[in-house]
Amino acid sequence: MALLNRKWLTAVGLCCLLCVLGCSEGDLTSVSAKLVDTQRRANLARTQLSGLWKGELFTPDRIGSQSFLLIFTQDVGFSLDGSLLVGEEIRLGGVVCRDTFALVNGIFTDTEIRFNIAPSADGAIVLADGGPVLFTGLLTENAFMSGEFRASQKLIGLWEAVFSKETPPAGGGGDGGETP
Repeated sequence: MALLNRKWLTAVGLCCLLCVLGCSEGDLTSVSAKLVDTQRRANLARTQLSGLWKGELFTPDRIGSQSFLLIFTQDVGFSLDGSLLVGEEIRLGGVVCRDTFALVNGIFTDTEIRFNIAPSADGAIVLADGGPVLFTGLLTENAFMSGEFRASQKLIGLWEAVFSKETPPAGGGGDGGETP
């Protein structure tokens, strides 16, 4: 009987302790979410994207994919001047096929990245389904980015890239390709 009383008292004590802890900070889920967010932000030491990022483009259903390289040349501030998106047969919504694009209107602020692409640095922005293709993303940790690209509010695909210390390929990695 004494053993049952001890177990019952222990169970009641644990329940009271959990109630007190839960009431003090909202709930345990919000405490863990805040901790994860704090750790993630502590890992965001990168303020420049300069260099080579190896990545993958995915269709929204993640069935089709395409490897690519992002080559960023970032001046003082947060512009992404002279950057290239390099791959083989990069297809955006089945409309554009090319192996080298220049980034235009590129912005990297805080942890967010946004850019359009063009066949050349001074070329027109690439369109798909009548709208400009806009890449958006988030630097989720110091060496990993991911995001999506859309045209006319239509989701064309997803992308992710990991920072690489390798030297960018000579000449930007492509011959310019052809736009069909």
